[in-house]
Amino acid sequence: MARTPAERAKRYRDRQKNDPVLKAQYLEKERNRKKATYAPIAERCEREQRKIRRIWRTSSKQYRARRRVQLPGSHPVTPVIRNAANLPPPTPRRPVDQGTKRGLMMVKKDLVERQLEAMKKQLEEQKRLAERWKTRYNRVKEQLLERDRAKDEPMQMVTGFFKHEDDSH
Repeated sequence: MARTPAERAKRYRDRQKNDPVLKAQYLEKERNRKKATYAPIAERCEREQRKIRRIWRTSSKQYRARRRVQLPGSHPVTPVIRNAANLPPPTPRRPVDQGTKRGLMMVKKDLVERQLEAMKKQLEEQKRLAERWKTRYNRVKEQLLERDRAKDEPMQMVTGFFKHEDDSH
């Protein structure tokens, strides 16, 4: 029976791993191949060094984020919410393989959706409070205007009285 190319390649790799001479040749060849393309960071120009270090930093952050999500004892990253007791429990979904990129993206999507819902509730609460303070402010402002009008009315009557008196002279 004919083998698929993947099966043939697997058999060749297994044969290569088990034979010490072929394995040594393969390792030497790989070492030379990597050495030809690799240049230590100290030998590169500053611009390339910054670029490489930026790549290292981003990949380290991504790695740590994946580890944080995957570790069984780790705490999930959640937003700080004052009223966390009123939040409903997260909706259960089908089990997700967090080792795959798709599974990790689904977990992150769920997390972001929960955070978004919490933020929406927080926004509604803040809008309600803002409306309450706005009405209180307008009520106090109106009371102060009424008080100022009441103070000015006697003065207007007096000045009006004297105006008429001046017209008669």
